[in-house]
Amino acid sequence: MYAGFGPGAGENAVISYNVGEFLTKDPQEIRVYTNSTNTGPTGIAFDPAGNVYISDFYSATWVKYSPAGTLLLTVSEGVGTPEGIALDKSENVYVSNSSLNNITVYNSSGTLIRTLD
Repeated sequence: MYAGFGPGAGENAVISYNVGEFLTKDPQEIRVYTNSTNTGPTGIAFDPAGNVYISDFYSATWVKYSPAGTLLLTVSEGVGTPEGIALDKSENVYVSNSSLNNITVYNSSGTLIRTLD
């Protein structure tokens, strides 16, 4: 299970838990993504390979992590204040930007394809 603690939630991280442990009184973290005071995760998406995509409000980026927690990609081009993130069946990445009032579309390598106003 993945839990996001974004702006105003204190931890500013996305944390993964074993579901069985999460249901216990004191769950143990499996992996922490973007654990920094300079981050504010607001959206989480996954591709078929298990990579984790996170939109980051405070740093105005979206990032991609491997299932093991290795940072694979950081993208800031065209990103304003990202709120949500999603992938389509071709693994294009869609990021909603509240300050720009648009959605930016990227390929899986992080190249900006187009902007939807």
